[in-house]
Amino acid sequence: MKLPRRVTLLVLLVSSLALSQEHYPRLLEKVDLSQIRHFEPGVIPASTLAYDPLIDSIIHQVNLDSLVATVRILSGEDSVTIGNSRVLIRSRGSDRGGGLAAEYLKQTLTSYNLEVFDQQYSTTGRNIYGKRTGYLYPEKEYIICAHYDAVDAYCADDNASGVAAVLEAARVLSGYDPKYTVVYALWDEEEQGMVGSQYYASEASSAQEQIQGVLDMDMLAWDGNNDNLADIHTRNTANSNDLATLMVVVNYLYGLPVKPVIYNPGTWQSDHSVFWTTAGARSC
Repeated sequence: MKLPRRVTLLVLLVSSLALSQEHYPRLLEKVDLSQIRHFEPGVIPASTLAYDPLIDSIIHQVNLDSLVATVRILSGEDSVTIGNSRVLIRSRGSDRGGGLAAEYLKQTLTSYNLEVFDQQYSTTGRNIYGKRTGYLYPEKEYIICAHYDAVDAYCADDNASGVAAVLEAARVLSGYDPKYTVVYALWDEEEQGMVGSQYYASEASSAQEQIQGVLDMDMLAWDGNNDNLADIHTRNTANSNDLATLMVVVNYLYGLPVKPVIYNPGTWQSDHSVFWTTAGARSC
């Protein structure tokens, strides 16, 4: 697996690098960026955002070695200590009910001083997520997520890469107090039809939780032709287009080494789609 030389936190949080289009049942039409709200061809979207040295410092806290290490552990390349045992995560198949991978995720999120939840929703399904409550708007939450289950052994890109991004975001951001509640979620059974994320979204809707945005990381790492394209999937639903526009602005402000390509309408075949269709949820 090859990762970009300079991987930054905001790139990981706001992009979905799904460059292997065989992941989808059909090729997605590339939509011109002018179709995104407030965006004109060749012009950066209108925005009140300005360069912020704090954001820049957060970006530079991202550690490429940390990302690679997580991917290697989740894809069974390197062993890891879970509890008091040294183990090798040989599979993340959905039929194992989370297994060693889920325990590794719990242990890692706990080490970042997050409130950690083990959501066992069936005999085979198990979501793991950590939460940091916002000091100003604790009732409003943003979700940074990825699915950790896989269809085969290894599966470094689909989706150990997305999980690594979520864990790295949790590591870096755990040193800051957020205004809004932030949830770092790792879903199970995405490969079975977004089962884990659908369960969470349905429960959140029933509880009338105020989800403000969802950033879903799926297949982030593999860039087969080194073109640095960053695929952003959005839809004319809730605030998705606003978040997509924000990604383009952030990429410009901080000189990130990726080229955003926006798909609108984006694919339904990943966990973000359940938040498009579940009442009260917003996602990008």
